[in-house]
Parts: sequence; C-alpha cells; structure tokens
Amino acid sequence: MEDTLVQKESKVVTLMRQYSFVEEANKDPEVKEYFDMAYKAVGSYAKTAGGPAASGMSRAEERAIMPEITGIFPEDGRREFQESVNKYFKNLNTKIPPTGKKLEIALEDPSRPMGFTEKLPSGLPDPDSHINLPVNPTQYIIWRHAVGHPLCASDKDTAEKYQHMKFYIQDEGEIIKATSALNKLEDIARKEYFKIIEDGTKVTQVLTLLGVPNAKKLDAGTAELSLKGFSTIDDSVAEATNEKKLKTFKSVATDKELAVKYDIMQFISAGIFERIGARILIKESGDQVGINLKEAAKWMLDKSNVQLIGSFKAQLEEFGGGKMTSV
Repeated sequence: MEDTLVQKESKVVTLMRQYSFVEEANKDPEVKEYFDMAYKAVGSYAKTAGGPAASGMSRAEERAIMPEITGIFPEDGRREFQESVNKYFKNLNTKIPPTGKKLEIALEDPSRPMGFTEKLPSGLPDPDSHINLPVNPTQYIIWRHAVGHPLCASDKDTAEKYQHMKFYIQDEGEIIKATSALNKLEDIARKEYFKIIEDGTKVTQVLTLLGVPNAKKLDAGTAELSLKGFSTIDDSVAEATNEKKLKTFKSVATDKELAVKYDIMQFISAGIFERIGARILIKESGDQVGINLKEAAKWMLDKSNVQLIGSFKAQLEEFGGGKMTSV
C-alpha cells in the first residue's frame, strides 16, 4: 500500500522501473504480467568498496531528518548517531510496483533550504532553531536515497541510454533533483561518469590526469570503482574537499584536450619528457615544451612539431608505452 501523500505545496515525483529492451518489446499481455510480477526494489548501496551504506543525503540532511526516524540524535554521540543512520540505510529496500512509487518530496517551507534555519557564530547549524523538514520525511528519504543510487537514473532518457540502469525518476514538474549546490555538482559529475565508463581508453585517460598511478594497468572493475570515487560525494570529508574533487573531475572529464594531455603524461612516464615543477621539458635537449600542462598541450597541437612528435611516438612504442591516442 502506498503511503498517504500530505497535501501542502505538493511536489511529487515517481520512482519508476526501467524495463529492459526484451521486456519493452514483448507485447504479450501474459508475458507482460509475468514481468510485472517480478520483485524489483531499490536496495542499499555504498559509494566506495567496503564503505558504509549510502543515504544519498548530505550530512546536514541526515542530522535534520534521521533523529526522528531512528530515535538516535547527534547529541547522543556522533558515532552512535552515524551508526544508526548507516544501519537504517543498510536495511532500506524500497519495492517499486509496475506503475511506479509516488513520493512526496516537498518541504514544509519551500522558500527555504532543508534543515536548521539558523546557524551559530561558528557556522554550524543551531540545534535550537526551527527545522525546515520535508512534508513527508519517509518519502523524502526514499527519493534522496534513489537519486544517489548507481542503478537509478535521473530521468527516462538517461535510463534508456545506459543499459545497466534499473530505475529512473519521473519528474513531470521538472523540479530540482537535489537540494544543495554540492548535490547538484555531484549530479553533473555522475552524468560525466556515465558518459565515460563504457570507454576504457577514456577511463584510463581521466584517471591518469587525476593522478592515479599506473591507471592503464588497472583491471576494469578497479578502474570503475576509482572513477566512481572521483565523481561522488565522500561523506567522511569536508564539503570543501568534496566540492574541489567534483569540480576537478568535471574539468578533467570534459577537457577537449584530454587525449593530448594524456599523451604528454605518457611521454613523462617514458622519460621522453620531464617535469620540473609545473614546467614540462624535452629531457634529452632540455627544451621547454610548456610552462604547464595546458601550454604543453598547445605545443603538441602545433603542426610545426608533428615530425618531432612522431619521433617521440616511436620512442614511446619502443619503450612499451603503447600507441598514442591524440596524434
């Protein structure tokens, strides 16, 4: 039975099943009924291998909502509170009916952000101030949990594009998919992650530019987990750290000169180029390629350097670095 929706300034989304190509193509009513009877649920997930069950919410959201759900408050002890949150989401399993599950996600005061309305001089939330809570906390939690789930897409188009997606959010009102700037930034990073993940070459390029050692030697599973770590919020670190990480990931993943910069890193690894501070030099001659990676990429793209780059390419292949990807 569906939860009763509270009618206030209602904002409703529907958590939908994403049917496979075979399921969509089969029009036989009996077969469709068989597929519909299958148990499908949005279960627990972790953002990192071996990590705690993720909530999909920010720490501020957890502090505001979860005490009334679990009965454990942050004031009872940070560790006890976080353990109660982790346990709740480890056991969260939301069954999705064939017609979808409607969720009320409105806030009591839609003009203000979710959480405590005032802050202490230290910048931390004031626990004695008014809390702007969701109209229906349980359904809000299910929504936020689903938004962060690796098998749940933000919309049907995205779900159809990536075959591993099992669910999607149907949002006819075109309301926001996240409640904070950091969550929005994570949504952007996740979209880039899904664009990259099926291209092994690009995964290697991105991880290399993000500073992962020997990225091209990683097996597909390890590379995927590493890439996912760069594109998702880590609740164990400060918001500023997460913001910097997500912005860096987006910048690298969308860089039009990604392949060229990756080749430069290959040259450095092979000892053809060397890096002194930010400067990049040709090791044998000492000639400067660029004062930084960006300028070195311009040098690589200069047609007058094609012949010299060709000789470097031959050295790289002899070194065993593999073929270049940009020139």
